[in-house]
Amino acid sequence: MKAVILAGGRGSRMGALTDSIPKPLISVCDKPLILHTLEALPRVVEEIFIVVGYKKDAIRSFIQQNFSERKIRFIEQENSGTGGALLSAKYEIVIGIVFAVTLVIHLIQK
Repeated sequence: MKAVILAGGRGSRMGALTDSIPKPLISVCDKPLILHTLEALPRVVEEIFIVVGYKKDAIRSFIQQNFSERKIRFIEQENSGTGGALLSAKYEIVIGIVFAVTLVIHLIQK
């Protein structure tokens, strides 16, 4: 089984939080979001594709240093938006079963 993690967005709705750090690396409960996502994937996922865009080098570097349990390949996002991210991964997910994961956070201002 393959997994696609969409991690290329700017996170513009998060305001200044993502000026210096990409959304997938924002820490929640002392752990970056992307690490929560990777660790939550079922063991049947053998290959992981991570679609990156904004601050892609920081995301790549973090994952290469902190997660080596499974095969991970990075895909650069070509077009904006969730649809654009999925289209960037189209050649990787055509064959086999796909388990898609997206990193989404909604902040509600009170």
